[in-house]
Amino acid sequence: MTWTIAHRLVAAAVAWSWSAPVAAAIMCGPHELVTSMLAEEYQERREAIGLSEAGLLMEVFVSPGGTWTILLTSPAGFACILAAGDNYEKAAPRVPEA
Repeated sequence: MTWTIAHRLVAAAVAWSWSAPVAAAIMCGPHELVTSMLAEEYQERREAIGLSEAGLLMEVFVSPGGTWTILLTSPAGFACILAAGDNYEKAAPRVPEA
């Protein structure tokens, strides 16, 4: 099997998530299962998304209480929690200079 950038990022995410103080019981699994857990256990909803050149979906989930989770999902639908925490604040939009 050839290790693409996407494979290496997911492997790094898994390894890092095991050592991180993430409160979630599920670190990796099917996207639908992980996002359901974030909604049910932490009341987190998707706040932002991004797509890498390798096709990885990055999502930020946030709760009304300020908890947050960054989730990385492969094109096959396998998702891993990269980081989680609290005290989330939405940044004010930048105003372009005239």
